This record gives sequence, C-alpha cells and structure tokens, in this order.
Amino acid sequence: DLTALRHRLSDEPIEAGCPCYACRHFTRGYLRHLYKAGELLAHRLTSLHNIRYLISLTQDIREALASGTYRELRKAFFATYPPIRGYTGETR
Repeated sequence: DLTALRHRLSDEPIEAGCPCYACRHFTRGYLRHLYKAGELLAHRLTSLHNIRYLISLTQDIREALASGTYRELRKAFFATYPPIRGYTGETR
C-alpha cells in the first residue's frame, strides 16, 4: 500500500532490484505523494511496475515448466506471497 504513512519519506523504489521504469526513476515517497494528490501518473507508474512483475513471473513459470521445477517455484511463490483467504494454491 503505497499510500501508507510509512512511505511518506521513503527513497526506496517500489521493489528493490526491479528493472521497470517506475522503480528505476521514482521513489515510494514520490509515488505516495502522487496518490495523495490524486495524480493519474501514480496509477500509470504502478501499472508499469505491475505489468513488468507479471511478465517476469510468466517467464519464470515457463522456465520452471520446461525444466520440471514448477512445483518448487510454486512453493517458493506462495511462501513469499501467501494465498488469499479460501485459496490453497493446490492444483488438481
């Protein structure tokens, strides 16, 4: 939640090491300011970050499927990003 007060003075990117335009050029503090000011740029920049994240995740899934390591990738993903309530992450 980039609108949280803890990000007010943050000079960190949305995600450390992320190569997206938003993370390379803007800080959490600045993005928080944009959200609080009602600037549409906030939504555009976070969308760029989210799209880059999804592209990267998709690439990782494809590589894991090709190498037979998908179960390990899925386990690591859910250890980092716990599933939402009611979703177990299990496949049939």
